[in-house]
Amino acid sequence: MQKILKTFLVGYTAILMANSVYAADAPVLKFLFTIDKFYQDKLNTPMGVFVDKGRGEVYLADSGRSEVLIFDLKGNPLFKFGKVHGVSNPFDLVVKNNKIYLAQEDKPYIEVFNYRGEAMARVAPPEGASFSPGRLVLDEDGSIYVIKIRLKPTALSLIARTGLLA
Repeated sequence: MQKILKTFLVGYTAILMANSVYAADAPVLKFLFTIDKFYQDKLNTPMGVFVDKGRGEVYLADSGRSEVLIFDLKGNPLFKFGKVHGVSNPFDLVVKNNKIYLAQEDKPYIEVFNYRGEAMARVAPPEGASFSPGRLVLDEDGSIYVIKIRLKPTALSLIARTGLLA
């Protein structure tokens, strides 16, 4: 069963099939490469993917491994970070201004990491507001949108306009 995860503004489409991520060139889908492991370690439950064409990198949130995996645009592994950095069941991610914004299951905030996997900040709603981040989308203006989710999607929120999370 094929499921298109995201169509990226940079012209790539990622397709999730079983425990692999396939990259294709848009608008005509031309197969580019498959990511199904990080070196010898197989993907477990890839949930979110983001392509940063400017940096030449593909970011993958693997919930089953509790890791963020970073690859080049040919699918070669570059770097990873995970549990020892506080990552737990990552669900989706976007990259903006050299920062990785990560939504994680059962965390009421979006955690911000640098490229070395070091936690830098948390993005959360005002105190007392219920928040359970799900899918993240970065638009062409640099705004980040998040689906607020509990057992099913319940709302769409704009969490950052251009420049607010620089």
